[in-house]
Amino acid sequence: TCPGNSPTQCPNNGYVAEFDPTKSGAASLVFSTYLNGKHVSSSGVFFANSTVSALAADAAGNVYAGGSNQYRDFPTTPGVLQPTCNASSNDSCDTGFVTKLSPSGALVWSTYYGSPSIDGGNQTVSAIAVDAMDNVYIAANATGLGDYPLNNGFQAFAGGAAYVTELSSDGQ
Repeated sequence: TCPGNSPTQCPNNGYVAEFDPTKSGAASLVFSTYLNGKHVSSSGVFFANSTVSALAADAAGNVYAGGSNQYRDFPTTPGVLQPTCNASSNDSCDTGFVTKLSPSGALVWSTYYGSPSIDGGNQTVSAIAVDAMDNVYIAANATGLGDYPLNNGFQAFAGGAAYVTELSSDGQ
C-alpha cells in the first residue's frame, strides 16, 4: 500500500504490474504490487520514495525488479546479500534494491544493494539481466561511495566508477 495518511503522501513509489496480452481490460491484469516500505521518515514524505528502473524476467516467468529506495523497512528476505540498509539521520534509507517476484507476483527474495556504510549518493540499480541459470546481473554508476560489495573484481574502486554485479539465483 501507499504509506502515509493520504495518497498525496505517496509522491513516488515504484510498482510492478504484469499483463496478459491475450486478455483485455481488467481481465488482462495478472498482478500489480507496490515495491516500497511503510515507514515515512520523520523528515517527511520527501524521504519516502522508491523507484523501479530496471526489469527482467526468466524462462519460468519470475520477474526481477531493480531500482532505488528510501524506505528503511523496504521488504527484504533472510539470507540475501544485504537484508538491511544504513538508515541515515533522516531515518530513511537511500540505496539500491533487487527484488524477485514469482509469476503470480509473490515475493520470492529481495535485497538492498549499495554502500553498507553510507546512505545517499543516488544509489540505484539501473540495469538488470538474468541468465539461463537464473543468476542476476545488475549495473549502475557507483556514485563515488567506494564500498559497494565487491568480490572477485578485476578493478578496485577508483571514484565515480560504475559497477557490474552478479547475484546468485537466491539473491546472495
